[in-house]
Order: sequence, then C-alpha cells, then structure tokens
Amino acid sequence: MQFKVLGPLHVRSGDATPALGPPKQRLLLAVLLGHPHGFVSVDHLVDALWGAAPPPSAEANIRLYARGLRLVLGTQRILREGRAGYRLDVECGEVDACRFVGLVQDGQAALATGDATGARRSLGEALKLWQGPPFCDLPAEAALREERSRLEEWHMVALERRIEADLRLGQDASLVAELTALVDRNAFRERLWSHLMLALYRSGRQAEALETYRRARGILADELGLEPSRELRSMEKAILTADPWLWNAAENRPLRVDTRTASARPPASGHREVPAQLPARPLGFVGRDGELARLNEIASGADEEARVVAVVGPPGVGKTALVVRWAHTARHLFGDGQFFVDLSGFGVGRPLDPGLVLERFLRVLDVPLWRIPADTEERAAVFRSLVADRRMLVVLDNAASAAQVRALLPGAAPSLTLITSRLRLDGLATTHGVPRIPLGPLPVADAVALLRDRLTQARRDTGDVTGSVTGGDTGDVTGSDTGGDTGSVTSADSNGDTGAEELAELCDRIPLALRIAASRLEMSAYDSALPALVAEMTDERVRLDRLAVDENEISIRAVLRASLRSLSEPVRGMFRLLGLHPGPEPSLAVAAVLAGTAADETRDLLDRLVSVHLLAPVSGGHYAMHDLVRIYARERFLAEESASERERRMTALLTWYRDAANAADRVLRPKERPNFTSPTRPVGFADAASALAWFDAEAANLDAAVRRAAESHPALAWQIAAAMFGWLNRRHHARQWADLYTVAADAAATAGDPAGEAMITGRLAIVHSLLGDTERAVSACHRAHRLRLGLGDTLGAATALLNLAAAYINAHRPEEAIRWLEEAGSLGARLPDAHHFTALLHSNLGEAHHLAGRLTQAMSHYRISLEISETGCGDRDIAQILVSMSALHRDMGAHEEPISCGERALSLATRTGDTLLRAEAHEALGLAHASRERTGAAVTHLEAALALFEDLRHRRAGVVRDHLDRLGVAPAG
Repeated sequence: MQFKVLGPLHVRSGDATPALGPPKQRLLLAVLLGHPHGFVSVDHLVDALWGAAPPPSAEANIRLYARGLRLVLGTQRILREGRAGYRLDVECGEVDACRFVGLVQDGQAALATGDATGARRSLGEALKLWQGPPFCDLPAEAALREERSRLEEWHMVALERRIEADLRLGQDASLVAELTALVDRNAFRERLWSHLMLALYRSGRQAEALETYRRARGILADELGLEPSRELRSMEKAILTADPWLWNAAENRPLRVDTRTASARPPASGHREVPAQLPARPLGFVGRDGELARLNEIASGADEEARVVAVVGPPGVGKTALVVRWAHTARHLFGDGQFFVDLSGFGVGRPLDPGLVLERFLRVLDVPLWRIPADTEERAAVFRSLVADRRMLVVLDNAASAAQVRALLPGAAPSLTLITSRLRLDGLATTHGVPRIPLGPLPVADAVALLRDRLTQARRDTGDVTGSVTGGDTGDVTGSDTGGDTGSVTSADSNGDTGAEELAELCDRIPLALRIAASRLEMSAYDSALPALVAEMTDERVRLDRLAVDENEISIRAVLRASLRSLSEPVRGMFRLLGLHPGPEPSLAVAAVLAGTAADETRDLLDRLVSVHLLAPVSGGHYAMHDLVRIYARERFLAEESASERERRMTALLTWYRDAANAADRVLRPKERPNFTSPTRPVGFADAASALAWFDAEAANLDAAVRRAAESHPALAWQIAAAMFGWLNRRHHARQWADLYTVAADAAATAGDPAGEAMITGRLAIVHSLLGDTERAVSACHRAHRLRLGLGDTLGAATALLNLAAAYINAHRPEEAIRWLEEAGSLGARLPDAHHFTALLHSNLGEAHHLAGRLTQAMSHYRISLEISETGCGDRDIAQILVSMSALHRDMGAHEEPISCGERALSLATRTGDTLLRAEAHEALGLAHASRERTGAAVTHLEAALALFEDLRHRRAGVVRDHLDRLGVAPAG
C-alpha cells in the first residue's frame, strides 16, 4: 500500500485507489501520517479536526472515522494505543514524504563524501516525488501547518543541494535561469543567491554576479534589516579578487567545487568570531556530584590522556543535562569557543552525516563553502588543523555510533570533546581508549528533590508558593536527552516525602519521567494530587499514559520508541518478547526459550539491547530491565503479536520454569515423593548446592511466574509452586512460602486438580504452623486429608495427618499430636516401602513424647527414625533427627552424645544448604557445650545460630539471645 501526501492526499493499494471517505476522515488520516508510528492523543485529534469549538460527539466521531479508515486500510493500520490515542502503523517505504526525506538525506550524505553524481541521482529522484504542496487538496488546517512547513523546507533543501551537485559537475550556465527564478520566489534563502553568483561567475558574467550580490544585500537590508551572511560576503570577495579557488587555470574555466585540496586555515581577518553554541543552561540541577567531579578532573588536565569523554546511559536519564550543565560552569576554560551539535542519533530522521557536521564546524571557523573539501576525511583533517592550537569544547550530543563521531574528534590538542549517547560506544573505548561516564537513575533523595523543586518553581512562576520547600531554579534543557536536575529540599512533611518517594520509584528515578510526573502536579493541589497520581501510576496499564505531555510528543514511550528504531527487527522482536517475561531478571536460557533461538544467537540479540541501555546484564547470566522499559516492551508485545502467538510463547515459558524447577527439586529431595511427572529436564544439576544456587538466582522469576500463571495457566501455577517446595523449606522463606502457596492452592482449585490442591494445601499447613498460625495450619491439614481420601491416596492422607500432628507439636500440644500420629500410623501401616513416611512418623512421635516428658519413649522413637532415615531417606531428614536427639540426650543428662549428635547434624545440614536446620544444629551444639561448661565453644555456636536466625527473621532468635544472656554474653546488635 502506498500513501501519497506530496500533492493531493491519496492511497494506492495495488492497482486500486480506495476512496478515503468524508473530509474529516481524510483529515484524520493526514494527521496520523504526520506522526508515522507515533502516538497521537485524542485531545490532539479533536483540536486538529474541529479546532476550538468541537462538538460534544467529537471523541465518538473520531472512533467512527478510525473505524472507517480501518475498513479502507486494514484493521492493523489504525491502532488504538493505551487508553487515549491512536497511531498509524506504516513503513517508511509506503509513504512518499518519508521516502522523499530519505532520498534528500542520501543526497546530502553523498555530497559530504564527494559523490556529486550519486547526490544528483538521489536528489533528482526525491524531486520527482514532489507533486505540489503537501496535502494541497485539504483545507489549510492548523493541524497540518507544521507538517506542511517541515516538508516544504525539505523541498527547498533538496533544490539547493541538487543545484550544488550540478555546480560540482560543471553545469554552470544551464543553472542561471533556474536560480534566477528561485531567488525571485525565495529572496531570503542566501544559499540560492550564493549559488546564482557562482553560476554567473563561472559563465563569464562577473559583473552580473557582483550585481546579484548587491541586489541580495539590498533585499536583506530593506526587508529584514540584516547584513548578508559570511558565506555571501566571502563569495563577493572571491569574485572581486578572482580567487583561484573559483577558477581552474589548467582547464581555463572556473574550478568545480569538489576539489580534493583545501587550505588548512581560512584567510586572515582582523576579527574572529568565537563560537558559543551551547544550549540554554539547565537550571536547578540535582545531584550527579561524582560525574561532575570526574568532568572537572578531566578538564583540569589531571588525566592527560582523556581529551575525549563519553557520557552514556539509557534514554531520559539526563546525559545532555549533565554535559550542558558542566559545560556552562567550565566555559572559562575554553576561551576559543564551544561547539554543540545534536547528532540525531535517536531522533525521527536519520543520524547526521559526519561530513555535514564538519561542514557546519568549518563554516563557523570562517572557511568559505567553496573551500571546504568534499571528502569527509579531508574535512576532518582541515578541522583538526584549525583547532590544533585552540582550547575549544566540542559537545557531540546523541551519537548514533562510534563511527559517526570518529571523524569529528580533534587531534592532540588542548580541546576537549564530550559525547553523549544511549549506546555504550564500545568501539570508541576500544579504538581510542575513550573513558565512559555511565549515567543511571537518580538516588531516591535527588529524585524527590527534583520533583519538589520543579513544583516549587512552577508555583513561584505563577505566584502560588506556600510552605517551606526551598531550592534552586528549575527549567528544562534543550537537546535530545533531558533530565537530572533540580536543587535541594530543606523541609517537607513526612507523608509528602513518602508519596514523593513512591512516585519517584514509579518513575524509575529517571529524570525525564520525574519531570513529566511533576508537570502533572504543577497546576494541582500537591497534597491531594500526589496520592492520586501515585495510585494511578501503580496500575502498570496506565503508567506510561501518565508519563506523557504536550500531545505525547514528550513521553517515555517516545524516547523508548526512538531507541528501538535504531535496532534491527530481530532485536526489536527480542525486546518485545522480554516484555512477556513475568519476572524482573530473565536469564539467557529463558530468553532463548521465548525466542526459540540457540543460546549464541540469543546472546547476540540481548547484547544489542544491552548496548543501547534497554537491558542491563546482572549476575548469573541474567538481565534486568527498568520497570518503565519492561512495561513498554509488554505493550509492544501485546500490540504486535497475535493472541495465539502470545499463548504459545507464554505456555513455553511457564512450562520451562516448571520443568527446570522440578528438576532442581528432585535433586534436593531425591528420596521424597515426586511433585508430579515432568516430561523434560531442561536444566541439569550436579548436586544440591547447584540446585539451591539456581533457585536462589531464579526465586523472584519463579514467584512472578506462579502469579502470572495463576491468571491464565492455573495448572502450571500450582506445579511451579510445588517444585519450589524443597528450596522454600531449606531457605525458610516462610512468608513468601505462605503467600505463594495461597495463590497456588487457589490455582489448583481453579484448574480442577484435587491432587494438586491436596499437595499444595498440605504444604501450606506446614508453613502456617511454622509461622505460629495453628488454626490455619489445622484447617489446611484437614482440607488436604479430605482431598487425599477422596482420591484414594492413602499415603497422601497419612502425610496430611502427619502434618496435622506437627502443627500440634509446634503449638506445644503433644497429646493431640500423638493421637493424630497414631491414626496416621494406622493408615501408613498398609503401605509398602513408605520409608520416608515411617521415618517422619517416628521422628514426630519422638518429639511429641519428648515434649510430654516421656524421655525414654522419645529416644526409642528417635532411634527407629534414625535407623530408617540412614537407609531410605536423605541428609536433611537425618540432620533433623540428630538435632532433636542432641536436645533429648542433653535433657537425659548424657555427656558426649549431645555434642556428637550436634556435630554430625551440623555437617549434614551444611551439606544440604538448609539454613534453618544449620541454625538449629548450631543452637543444639551451643547448648550441649554449655551443659558441659565449655563456655567458649557454647558462645561460638550460639552466636552463629543467632546470626542465622536473624537473617531468617525467625522467632527463635529471641530464645538464643536469652541463652547468650545466661552465659553472660551480650549479643552484638
């Protein structure tokens, strides 16, 4: 499908030209074509279609017109984005205006490299696309005025550059008539006058060339009150003096502009203008003290090698603000001037060609246009020569690549070059040793200061300042990357601080996002608007909607979209897929599962995202995204992938987590009853330590996977949770365990899986008991028991009673525990080879009798349990029994047995990685040594136990403190 706007608006689909509907519907399409791939808010569209007096039905009419365009263009062309706007999904090649601008940029780039023939070809193709003023069949609506002006300016640039190419190719006389007509219609475009003067001079019409200058000077003076530019004045002087740069003596005709030689310096003059191109100073700058200090250190010459520095970081983090802020404070160090150029590395158009940038620099340095070499490398050589002895600051903002900036770097000189980029610029670091200053989110205090100072300044501007919030001035920085600035806050109420901190975190502490959020609060009552905005932005579905202003031209979506635009489709696809991941730090292995690609290919895609700061590598082969980036990635995935594709990839992702976790759990609990039968083992584990390490690294991802699966894949939700049991138990993450298994139990019930619900509910009872909630523990045990009996699962039913008895033991109700243990034993007696169950039964009986004061009976049960465990159970079960036996031996007055049992228990507990069990073993050993009056050893083990219990936030920590207190030791902290 082809969209034509250069002239009348129309669309072609194959050989057909579909009707675009009524005028307002055509205008809607025109406005969207002015924002290809860009979000346009409903408010903006209402203004565009109806101006200041829209009808009450305006929004409904827009929906109607959008529906009409979908019928003409296809349902995937006009997309609703978020809750408040639309965007048109088209490729650049489908829109004549986009192709036109691209061809003009190709022509400019060709001129910059000296390829006049290629430039003439590209610019000629561009001008063929121009069929008249853009949207000329539509009313002169204000909504199209900016886009029309933009394209008409590109048209003039195309004409000027095509004529420049023709001049380089020696087509002088043939251009005079065309240029005469053009200057008559565009009297204020000085480049056209310069071209006409050169064409006349080269055609042997020197007097007319000088008369043309006088005419141009008169028009500029009379109409604008201006003197001609340096370029025009230089052209007149060259013609008056028959400058050899304009004439090729060997061929006895004027010299072509594309000469390969150039003087290193412009003609001497009495006055040299000092460039001062820095944008406005960003007012009210916050923090970044370390980065500013580093720039001061470099400028002072402390680091003689660092004359080029790159400030790198994600979009919106404040790179430009930092550099411009510092540059203004350090202007006195660069008396020969300051250059600033936005390289448009991540803008809507193409990145600036370095040859064009060098042309700008050389013209500012008084080199006439015709003396500027055509070749980029030669331009770079002239630039280096001109600044060799000057102390200048060159700011190259928003660089697209290392290659773009290499030609723009001064040589060995007192000059300093500062580069900002969303890329890491590894190439520059490698080839030029360029140091990089990474910029990340603001610290919380600085982020809050930015919010408050911005609001204070806004109220100061409107004469509405109350309270005692003080700080520096504020304001925005021009350029491609804003943020990172305000003063300090000396006082605020604590509730406001809390709300501001919450808002700062919701903005990822990114300055651009913070500024947008502040702008939403500026005209509101702060105390009421802040909680409301925080509440809104807590909902991830609308967070990015709230982080957009000025018809969404300034938004987090916009800067992220610009970063993605520079990437290939496979990399963009990987970005979208990461938005599907439920957890905070996907691993390389999971990314490969999502993408369906090999590990090496996946790593390359992820590395590309890392290079533009959309992703950050973290430990263990994992990657992290800021929340705002993750939300945007998920938006893009949902918008660009079909429902069936979303389902396929989500199922693959959750299944992988289930099977990997189950494989790890089987290594942790090889002798215990399996959770379920897993068809694959996507990850292998050498031992329990490696399985625990994997769980530690994936914990947050697994937790998030359970919660996401509960919404759409309930069977997978309870299975993933079940596979986490061994890790939750060993690490004693009791609160997480309780919360997660509550979700999992509901998911199993939703899935209609009573076996899964029984397993999860039984394990939920364990953690309720550990948390001291006996009532919930007992209720869960009875529920699990009923479910198991209904399934005919005798072992499961007996295990539920075992857990019920354990709950009563933890509640210090041993007689009730023994009653349920005897019933569990009756059920278990019918089961063959139930070694693990039988060992647990006797261990619990030993604990219950110990608690009831029947020490001999308790020891008998413990010994039976230990004998069974040593032949049919794992190290953890053995260690748990030995801890209990150590305590019982001590209560029975034994001498060495409490210590030997405790030492063996500690060794086994350490091997299993069970933190709680290790703490219990240390406590048992400490008490055993204390009973033998070995105070030093007792204190050592008790302090180790205390540290572990405190890490786990276990209530047993208080008991151990009492032990140490009785030994006359004051625990640390």
